[in-house]
Amino acid sequence: ASINSLPLLMDAHQTLGAAIPIARCREIQVEIENRDNKTGVIAMAVLLTDGASPKRPVLYLGQQPIVSTEPEHFSFKSEPDFETLHFSVPVSPKIRKFDEITVMMLPDVEHALVGPKIAIKQFQLFPR
Repeated sequence: ASINSLPLLMDAHQTLGAAIPIARCREIQVEIENRDNKTGVIAMAVLLTDGASPKRPVLYLGQQPIVSTEPEHFSFKSEPDFETLHFSVPVSPKIRKFDEITVMMLPDVEHALVGPKIAIKQFQLFPR
């Protein structure tokens, strides 16, 4: 929870055991478990980082809404909702490899002071 007027930001970092060449990866899927019962739309963004390079270049894969948080799909959850978000990797990105994945939760004002109850279950990387 946030204890001041600044909105709460959430992110998760995963360091990989070895660097993955970007040219070999066409998509990253993020499987989530949503147990959040507070109304308000939440988006997720994914960044790939080449942590081994001195300047630590980053590739932003964009953001997507978590569908089960959208008003037309929201419901009170006695059981969690499971979703898979798909993030495409561009063919000619500005970085050649990555060894870190960062997932950011981008909540709306309804979640500004209390973090959403959303867990990342797993990542899946799909080859070209």
